[in-house]
Amino acid sequence: MTALALRSAVPGHRTRSRWAVGGALAATVAGGALLLVPTADDGDPPRTGSAGVALDHEITYRTTFADGTVVEEEVAISRPFRSAVRSGGTGRVSDAGVLATAGGDGRWLAIEVPIAPASGDVRIDAVLDDAVAAGHVEPGATRRVAGMACRDHRFGGPVSAGVLTPVGAVPGEHADVCIADGALVLRERWVVDGEVRRTREATSVAVRTIDDDRFAVPSDARPLPFEQGGGSTRAVAGDHDAGFAEHWALVAPAGFDHVGRWVVAPPSPQGLEAGEVRGPEVALVSDAWVRGVDLLVLDQGATMPGVAPPWDERPVTSRQDLGRIGTAEVAWDLRASEVRVLRPDGGFVRVAGTLPPDELIAIARTLTRTPPGGAP
Repeated sequence: MTALALRSAVPGHRTRSRWAVGGALAATVAGGALLLVPTADDGDPPRTGSAGVALDHEITYRTTFADGTVVEEEVAISRPFRSAVRSGGTGRVSDAGVLATAGGDGRWLAIEVPIAPASGDVRIDAVLDDAVAAGHVEPGATRRVAGMACRDHRFGGPVSAGVLTPVGAVPGEHADVCIADGALVLRERWVVDGEVRRTREATSVAVRTIDDDRFAVPSDARPLPFEQGGGSTRAVAGDHDAGFAEHWALVAPAGFDHVGRWVVAPPSPQGLEAGEVRGPEVALVSDAWVRGVDLLVLDQGATMPGVAPPWDERPVTSRQDLGRIGTAEVAWDLRASEVRVLRPDGGFVRVAGTLPPDELIAIARTLTRTPPGGAP
């Protein structure tokens, strides 16, 4: 780890182009065969990726809470990066490296965030077979929701945040989730101690191409400055040297196209006190590859002493020896599973993606140390 690397991730100047990256990436991910699942709306032909997973889809959900409160939500997803969510007077838009939110007052706030799948999207298909085989998830009956066939699967808790909670992990709690072809979640019924806490169910579904304007960050969105707890995600050249002590490269599977490299300082997870000056606690370089609906990300970086690496604990993890780079923790996730390694010098390397854990492990085994600023 070097101070140079951490300082390089702190914003100096920014341009509006950081919010336009999705437009360029959209051209990379477009195309594919027609989806074989029925749609609940007419419109343009749907775009699909590998294994018939929908690239673009729109779902309207009705969520009923235990106290009788009902909330409607419109969700549009264009995999792998873009989403738009509207519920009442609130909203959320995400693209590669940016998340914009609006509260009840209609004012938009834009935060630069690490490279990740679309906010609000889950890719249960990538881990479902393995999770069922391991006994973490129990398949159930088939039903129809919003005119589409789906199959119930029992998890140990809600799935909307991407956490894979095994059945029985939390006594008295489970969630029955109805999953349709195309990796679409059509219904989630969350039960705690016999009480239905929340039911989220699709009332309409459309699998079709969505106009790019739907995912545009509003022009009047106020950026949250780094100094006030915001993040910094800056596109750089593919041979950019961030100044880390090590640099690692991987071999992406066939069909994946490298779509960019970014220097990233994640947002602060906690608000700052009045007068507090924020320094660079975590810095990383992210390389991203896209293959249709699928996203593969290589993160490598460093933290200041005493600062935890930028990842969360997950209920389902394992340990894998990756050879030259060391022993990795494999974290299963319903958004993007991860293979992550802490390095002896205080740095870290993470391979994340919307792929089955075994495939991510195989990709991580291709990691080789290269000269600084080398190809991804």
